[in-house]
Amino acid sequence: MFCGGKDFHRDTGIQGPLWESFIANGQPVEWHSCRTPTTASATPTNDGFQPHYADLAWPLVTDFLQRRCIAGADAPS
Repeated sequence: MFCGGKDFHRDTGIQGPLWESFIANGQPVEWHSCRTPTTASATPTNDGFQPHYADLAWPLVTDFLQRRCIAGADAPS
């Protein structure tokens, strides 16, 4: 989960229930916050695209997927 400074899910009243819903459903989740106005600043098709934030976010995403999907595929059932 990525949260920008003005994203609606940045509000603590939303974050708690959202986090709890991931946990209750057994879904892995990691939370990352940034100071940008919105997380859309890392989206190339968005008018507010800021390549710096995309460069910061991409390694976090690929690391998460590597640990949860690829490495998890080798784990015994």
